[in-house]
Amino acid sequence: MHIRAVVLLLALWGAGLAQIDTATLSGTVTDPSGAVLTDVELRVRSLATGWMVTVRTNALGQYVSPPLRPAEYEVSAEKAGFRRAVARVMLTVGARSTLDLTLPVGSVEEQITVEASAAQLETESSTLASFRGEEEVRNLPLNTRNFSQMINLAAGAVPAQTQASGLAITAQRGTVATSVNGIGFRSNNYRVDGLDNMENHNGQGILIYPPVEAIQEFRVQTSVSNAEFGRGGGGSINVTYKSGGREFRGNVFEFFRNAALDAKNFFDGPGKIPEFRMNQFGGTLGGPVLFPGYNQGRDKTFFFFSYEGERRNQALTYLVTVPLPAYKSGNFSESPFRIHDPLTTRPAATGLGRARDPFPGNAIPPSRLETVGRNLINLYPAPNRPGLTSNYGSNPGQPVTRNNYDIKIDQNFSPRDQAFFRFSRHFSDFDVPGSLPLPAVGSANANTVKYPLAQFVASYTRTITPALINELRAGVTRLNSQARHPNWGRNVSDEVGIPGVNAGNDPYASGLTRIAVAGFEPLGDSGARPAIIVSENYQFNEAVTWVRGAHTFRLGGEVGRRRYNLFQDSNLHGNLNFGPIYTTNPAAPQGTGVSLADMLLGRPASGVIAYLTGTRGFRRTEFGLFAQDTWKVSRALTLNFGLRYEAYPSFPWLEVSDRMAYFVPDRGGVFNVGSAEVPQRSGVRNDWNNWGPRVGLAWRLTGSTVLRAAYGLFFAAESIPATSLGSANPPFVGAFAFNNDQFNFEGARRTSQGFERPAGLTFSPLGAALNAIDPNLRTPYIQQWNAGIQQMVKGGFLLGASYVGTGARKQILNPNLNQPRPGPGAVAPRRPFPLYNNIAWIEGSGSSAYHALQLTSERRMRASLTLTANYSWSHTIGHGDFLNNRQNLYDLRAERGNGPYDVRHRLVVAHVWQLPLGRGRKYGAHLGRAADALLGGWALNGIWNAYSGLPFTPTSSVNTLNGSGTQRPDRIADGKLPRSNRSIERWFDTSAFVTPAAFTFGNSGVNILQGPGTVQFDIGAAKSFAFRERFRLEYRAEFFNLFNTPQFNNPNASVGAQGAGTISSAGSKATFQRTSRQVQMVLKLSF
Repeated sequence: MHIRAVVLLLALWGAGLAQIDTATLSGTVTDPSGAVLTDVELRVRSLATGWMVTVRTNALGQYVSPPLRPAEYEVSAEKAGFRRAVARVMLTVGARSTLDLTLPVGSVEEQITVEASAAQLETESSTLASFRGEEEVRNLPLNTRNFSQMINLAAGAVPAQTQASGLAITAQRGTVATSVNGIGFRSNNYRVDGLDNMENHNGQGILIYPPVEAIQEFRVQTSVSNAEFGRGGGGSINVTYKSGGREFRGNVFEFFRNAALDAKNFFDGPGKIPEFRMNQFGGTLGGPVLFPGYNQGRDKTFFFFSYEGERRNQALTYLVTVPLPAYKSGNFSESPFRIHDPLTTRPAATGLGRARDPFPGNAIPPSRLETVGRNLINLYPAPNRPGLTSNYGSNPGQPVTRNNYDIKIDQNFSPRDQAFFRFSRHFSDFDVPGSLPLPAVGSANANTVKYPLAQFVASYTRTITPALINELRAGVTRLNSQARHPNWGRNVSDEVGIPGVNAGNDPYASGLTRIAVAGFEPLGDSGARPAIIVSENYQFNEAVTWVRGAHTFRLGGEVGRRRYNLFQDSNLHGNLNFGPIYTTNPAAPQGTGVSLADMLLGRPASGVIAYLTGTRGFRRTEFGLFAQDTWKVSRALTLNFGLRYEAYPSFPWLEVSDRMAYFVPDRGGVFNVGSAEVPQRSGVRNDWNNWGPRVGLAWRLTGSTVLRAAYGLFFAAESIPATSLGSANPPFVGAFAFNNDQFNFEGARRTSQGFERPAGLTFSPLGAALNAIDPNLRTPYIQQWNAGIQQMVKGGFLLGASYVGTGARKQILNPNLNQPRPGPGAVAPRRPFPLYNNIAWIEGSGSSAYHALQLTSERRMRASLTLTANYSWSHTIGHGDFLNNRQNLYDLRAERGNGPYDVRHRLVVAHVWQLPLGRGRKYGAHLGRAADALLGGWALNGIWNAYSGLPFTPTSSVNTLNGSGTQRPDRIADGKLPRSNRSIERWFDTSAFVTPAAFTFGNSGVNILQGPGTVQFDIGAAKSFAFRERFRLEYRAEFFNLFNTPQFNNPNASVGAQGAGTISSAGSKATFQRTSRQVQMVLKLSF
C-alpha cells in the first residue's frame, strides 16, 4: 500500500495549498424571466492593479472565475441583445463567493449597475469560517497589535488563561493558546500567503507575525475545510500580505503606551503602578514599480514594503510566597503546619503505617540544620508584604526590542501569467526576569532570548485556458533562536554546595539547580535553558483548477521538509523536589509537614539531571495530495466532495546521525534506533493509511437562505517536544535520577551529595529517567461535522445557527510507564522495571468530543458599520492535551473528564463603526471645515468578550502514595460553592476534599471545578482629519478592559496547602491577556 502511495506522491509532486490565500467568484446569469443565458462574457477586473480575467457562462448559465487575489473587483457581463451589467464585489481570502446577475433586454451599450452586499451569502461553501478584512484588521483594538488575537473572535474559539509553551516569542507578542471547537491548540494550523507558518520546536507557535498594517485579510476556518487544507484538525488560520497597486499608498504610525495611563493590576501592592513603556512605530508604502523606459510598470509590476519596530520596557507583576525570617533558622512556630522529626519514625496502626513525633516548639534544632539547605533558604528575599502566603511582591523590568521588515513584489506578466515574491526579515530580543532576585530566579520561564528569522515565498499562476489554471508555490523559513538562563556564566550550584551540576568555565553547564518546594516559590534556573535552536522549513506545492460543466475540480499536492537542530533538555541544571515527605506524620498526614523543613534537613524527595553530548539534528518530510470537486447540481444546490491523503514517513522525527534510543518494554532495556529491537529510524512504524474524506452541501432554500452541512476527517501530525523523544535517552544524553524512601531518612540521598556526573560521553540508562514510544503509534485524527442555516435579513445582516461537533481519536498522551505501585518501602522494587526511573511513554490512547450550538451575526460596511457577533454554547470532554500527569497508569478511564478548554458559554462582539456625521457621511455632509474638524471623522471600534471560566483539577498537597506520582484527593462532597458565596479568599469548598487513605489513589475527578469567568470590553475611539486631498491624519485612543474589571485566574487547587482555594493572580501581564485597564494612544498619517 505505502509503495503505491509514494509513487502517486512523486507523480503529482506538489501541494494543495494554492487557494488557501486566494478566492473564487461564481454565479449564474439569467434574463428577466429567470431563463439562464449561455456564452455571456464576464470580465473580472482588479480595481487595485487593473489586472483582468475573462470567463464565459456555460450551457447552464453558470460561470466560475480562476483563483483570484483577495481584493475588490469590478465584474461586467455582456451579451448581444442585452444591456451590460456591472457590479463591484469584495473577494476575501479562502472564500467561494457568489454573484448572480440578471441582464435586461436592450443594447449592450446601455449599462446597469448592480449593488452587491458587503456581507455576502456564500451559497456554495459548506465550510464554517470567520473573516476579517483590512478595515477590521487595521482598526480593531488589538493589544500589542498581534493579529493572532483575532482567532479568539471566531465562533468556537476559546482562549486559555496560560501562554502557549515553546518559543517564548509567542508570549512576547501577546499570544494565548487558543482551542478551536474543543481541539487542543497544538492542532491549529497557521499559514501566511499560503505558506506553512508553524515553528518546529513544539509545533504550536507562530513564526512570522505579519504587522497589522501589512495584512490584507485574515480568515479562520473552524469546521470542515476543503480537502486542500490539511495538517491539523483545529482552526486553519490564513493571513495574506497586502500588495501594491497602480496608485502610491502608505502610512507612518506610532502606537504609544505608558504605565501612567493604565490601571493597577488587582494584586499590585501599594505605591505607584509598575513601570511600563512601549512604542510601536513604522510605516508602509505600496505602489507601481516604475523604471525609465518601462512604460507598462504602472499596470505590470507592483511593490509593497512594511517596517515595524518596537521598544518596550515592562515591569512584570509577581506575587509569590517566600519563607518568613524565622523559617531560615528552622523555627516554624508561625506555620499552621506541624513539622515532625524523621528520626522518630516508628510503626503505627494508622495512616501509612508509620508515626513520627513533632519537633518541640515546631522548630528544628540548629545542630540538625544542613549547610546546603541553609544556603538555599537564604537565597530567598525577606517578605515585603504581610501574611504567610503571597507575601513577596516584585515588579522586575522586561525589555523587548523588535525590528520587522517585509517586502512583496507582484508581477502581472500577461492576463494569463501572474507571480508574486515576498521576503520577510524579523528580529526580536527580550529578557524575561524571574520572580525572585538573582541568583534565586523563581519563575520557570525566566530567560534571555534572541530570535532572528527570515521567510521567502514565491508564487506563479498560469491560466492555460479560461477553464484550466495551474498554480505553483515554493518557500523557505529559517529561525536561529538562542535562549539563555538568567544565571548564565555563574556556577551557583557550586556556590551553594550542590555537586555534579556546574562544569568549570562551561557556561552551558552554569546556573542553579531547580529547587521545588511545595507551597513556596521555587528556586533555580529552568532546566529547559539554554535552548539553542536552528530551524528550517522548505515547502513546494502545486494545484490545478479545472472547470468542466457544472463541476469545478481542484487537484494538487504538497511536499515539505523540516530541519530542526536543537541543544536543549528539560533538566540541564538538575531538579530537586523537597516533598514534604520527611517532616510529615505518616500516621495522620493532614496538616503536617513543610517542604522547607525537609530542605533544611538536607533530604530531597527526588532528584534528576540530564547531561547533553551536543546539538541534535531532527528531520521530517511531509507529503499531501488532494482532490476536490465542487458540483453545482442546480442553481440552488451545490455538493462538495473531497479526498485528501497525507503521509509523514519520518513521524515524529528522524535524527540525522541516528542519535536516538528508546526503552522497549517487551525487552526491558534501551536500544538504539536501527537495531533489531527498534528497526525504524524514527522509532515508529510508518502510517500509510491517512485518507481524509470531505463531503458537504450548500442548499439555497431561497435567495437569502442557505442550508449547509458537512463532514470531514483530518490528521494532526503534531510535533512532539524533542525532550520527549529518544534523543534525550542514554547513551546520547546522560541522566542521573533518584527517589528517596520517605521512611528511610538516614539512608536517603542528601542534598549535599548532589548528582553524579558520568565520566566520558557514554551514559548508562540504569537508574535514569527515560523516554519510550509506542512503535505502532498512528497519526492522530480528528473528525469534524456541522449542520446549520444562514439567513440574510433586512439591514444587511447575515444570521446563522449551526450545530458543530468534533471527535478526536488516537490523541497523543505521555504517562509514566514505570509508575511505582503505591505501597510502603523503597520505590524501585515497586516499579514494573526496577532498574530504571520514570519512563515517559508516548502513546496514542487519548480521545475527546465536542458538541456546540453556535449562533453568528455579521454586517459588513453597511452605513459605515461592520459588526460581527457570535455565541457558543458548548461542552468538551476528553483526556486532555498531551497529558503527562496521569494519576494511575492503569486507569485511563479515571482521567477522562471535562476538557482543559471546556468553556460552556462564550459571547464575543467586534465592531468597526464610522460614525455617520461629517463630510462624506450620512449626516453633516455640508458642514463647514471648522465644524467638520470638530464633529466629523469620528469612529468607534471595539471587541466585547464575556465567557464562563476554565475548568481545573484539585490535587492533594499531602501525597500518600509513597513515590507514585501525582495524587488527587478524595472527594467527600460537591466542592462547588454557590455563586453568591464565591470570593477570591474562598473560590471552592476545600473541606469537600480530604487526603486519601495510605497507598490509595484519590477518587476526585479531572477538571471537576470551574474557575472565574471573563467580562472585558476593549474600545477604541478615533478622530481623523483629511487635508490636501490625499492625506489623512488619525488620532486614536484605545482602552483595553475599559471598565477595569478584574480578570481573576484559577485558584490554588492544592488541597491542604497554604492558600488552597484562594486566588492570588489576575490576567497575564506577560501575555497581555485579560489585563487590568490599559490605554494606548495612536497617531497615524495615511496617504
